[in-house]
Amino acid sequence: MAVATPRIPRSATPANPSAKDHTSRRVSMRLALGLLYLHETLTGPELAEWLEVPRSTAIGILNSLAAKGYVMSEPRLERSGPGRPPLNWRLDPARGLYIGVGLEPRRINGVVVDAAGHTVLKCDLGEPQSAPAEGAIFAETLARRIREELMAPLLRDAQGAPMPSTPNILGVGIGVSGIVDSAQRGIIHSHFLDQRHVPLATLVETHLGGVSVRLHHDAHVAALAEWLAPAAPPASPGVIRRLRPSLKVMRSLLFYVMNLDYGIGAGLILAGNLWSGARNAAGEISGLSSLRDQYLQRLAPQSGKELSELTWAQVIRAAGRGDAAAAGLHHELLEGFAQKIMDAACLIDPTAIVIGGEVPEKAPEVVDELKRALEHKYGGLRISAPEVRSSLHQGFAVAHGAAMGFTSSYLAQAYAFDRLHADP
Repeated sequence: MAVATPRIPRSATPANPSAKDHTSRRVSMRLALGLLYLHETLTGPELAEWLEVPRSTAIGILNSLAAKGYVMSEPRLERSGPGRPPLNWRLDPARGLYIGVGLEPRRINGVVVDAAGHTVLKCDLGEPQSAPAEGAIFAETLARRIREELMAPLLRDAQGAPMPSTPNILGVGIGVSGIVDSAQRGIIHSHFLDQRHVPLATLVETHLGGVSVRLHHDAHVAALAEWLAPAAPPASPGVIRRLRPSLKVMRSLLFYVMNLDYGIGAGLILAGNLWSGARNAAGEISGLSSLRDQYLQRLAPQSGKELSELTWAQVIRAAGRGDAAAAGLHHELLEGFAQKIMDAACLIDPTAIVIGGEVPEKAPEVVDELKRALEHKYGGLRISAPEVRSSLHQGFAVAHGAAMGFTSSYLAQAYAFDRLHADP
């Protein structure tokens, strides 16, 4: 049975004011959106203080955003003085929904978030096709999964009754294990998905009825998702929220995706900006497969053949059972990977190094092993190692980051703006 596609709005671009809006006003509107996301709620006077503009200007900006459907206001409960208390403003979750898809070597995950960044739905979309498929067929299959597993549930409530109105789908972001073009429209090369030069975004858009689709490198958007993850519970009602704690302290972040087939990708956040590189290929890491092959060649043929058929997580499990050959292979891989992390970390000095992907999910102990290896390497530099931890998103980092990729422009702008106003 065909599944209806939710209504698509005319524009999925955040804060795209009309041509009559002055450039400085457009910048202020984007800043307001970013600050509202980071603070969750602001009053007109508070926004005026942040933007260093008159209160009337700040309230005018908020009213313009409200007229475009981006923000909503609500009465503030407490009074700070005589007169009517100012309104609280927040992003309007009813504006629409973003869909994110994590297209990884052995699984496909999906999430739906509202315009305020709250998760509405998350689900497992199964595994990629076992046999290589021609690009058009691959795109058609992926679009069908998105329609059936992520869009169709939005058309009915928890009891299965039709929703009174069809939700707006503001965009679909897809995080791909591979390199995508700079326009975020096509896959240049994905070894794990066996796809080359496929205009995936255009093809999926066609099957979804024209909804805006963007492609991303999986590790890049995983880093964005981790950077946006709150580091503490929300403040109590009535308390003015400052910047989300994780954003206030996390100036830079390295996110590593560890795939079961020894593939490694890295995502980098620098001062609130997602760094993709000149060709969207920043963070592509090679060498671990060759390390494995070199080690296997030194083993007896039978032992080498048996280990070659194991995934990285299976090698770790075999090492834990006392398999000396597996333990040796895991040590080689771990040391090689730790050195690659060290080389990048010494260059940018990140606040945190986050380890995600299928390997730490199936073998969580690998994160502590990497942490100890890095602490040993940092000891030679006589400086403390950055925080090393596992992902907070438990397998959905790529999908969540792909959905939030539509907001990255005004979030980065707001973060940079906040750093200028930080206490000396």
